[in-house]
Amino acid sequence: MSTTEIEKVVKGASYSALLLNDCGLPITAANIAALFKTAKLNGHETTFKTFEDFLKTNPITNYIGAIGGSAPAAASSAPAKKEEPKKEEPKKEEPKEEETDMDMGDLFG
Repeated sequence: MSTTEIEKVVKGASYSALLLNDCGLPITAANIAALFKTAKLNGHETTFKTFEDFLKTNPITNYIGAIGGSAPAAASSAPAKKEEPKKEEPKKEEPKEEETDMDMGDLFG
């Protein structure tokens, strides 16, 4: 098995584990193998068993938040300023111009 084939199997097993977690199903070698079979992918049972054993002691939910890579927001040491409500000024309505009804005769005539 070449390196690219191994990478595909590991990536497929990772996606399978995420999918099983989203569906609320247990992440087992049998479930990962079933997803591979459904997707018509080739994989080894030892890889699936390795994922199952690893995720028994390290739940996948520990890694889902880390995937995004966003840093936590820094805490501000300055106290928050109180916002004063802004007073609304009454809106002035401008008078609308009335449209005049013109006949075609008045326009050219």
